[in-house]
Amino acid sequence: MITDIAAICKRGGREVNQDSVEFSTRGGRLCLVACDGLGAYDGSEDASRIGAHALVSNFELCDDPLGAKPLGDLFKSAHDAIVKSKRDGETDLSSCTTAACLFADEYNAVVGHIGDTRVYLMEKGAPVHRTIDHSVAQMAVERGEIDESDLRFHKDQNKLTRVLGGKYFILPDFFETGRPLSKGDAVLLCTDGWWEYVDVEEVCDDIKSSKTAAEALRKSEKRLLSRAEEDHDNYSAVLAIIK
Repeated sequence: MITDIAAICKRGGREVNQDSVEFSTRGGRLCLVACDGLGAYDGSEDASRIGAHALVSNFELCDDPLGAKPLGDLFKSAHDAIVKSKRDGETDLSSCTTAACLFADEYNAVVGHIGDTRVYLMEKGAPVHRTIDHSVAQMAVERGEIDESDLRFHKDQNKLTRVLGGKYFILPDFFETGRPLSKGDAVLLCTDGWWEYVDVEEVCDDIKSSKTAAEALRKSEKRLLSRAEEDHDNYSAVLAIIK
């Protein structure tokens, strides 16, 4: 699998960057991870970093076929690593994070996520799937109380119903493509500080007009910065384009 990968992870207008991104192409398999520590909880930058690293490093050690059970175990291991850090006094007891992942091999591609960090799958230059946020605002969309377009800056958008590293472990949601990623496919993982300001359709346009994933992300970042307030949130994205 020949993959062009680029990532951006910046603190924006905040004092601390609580986002983390990691990726791996070891063994011909692809793993992309983006985590966003919850800003209201001290030390969540540690939970974000620990969670992202655990997901990638444990995936590199996993030989099982891709599927919900082994990948659910990877999320549980990341959760346990955050909890252990709290128990050992290395991380604040209130810290927790979102986690969004893409796992792919020569047979299949699987998306898993907890929280409101999103994964978008794109085929032939168009979005075909996105994860559904685990948030109070998303629940309002599902009840028909607000429109999906209202999610970006809704007052309950950052009130999450699932997190990684919290008091209890809750399984992520999974989506399987049922086929390997192929030439022309692209995957975008991004935190809410990114998707609040940049539509996935705009990212698709930037991919089409760019020679590399890095160039496409720079163009999308320029859009973000032209729209964001001075004190805007941390923003992160990792983009993989299959060549």
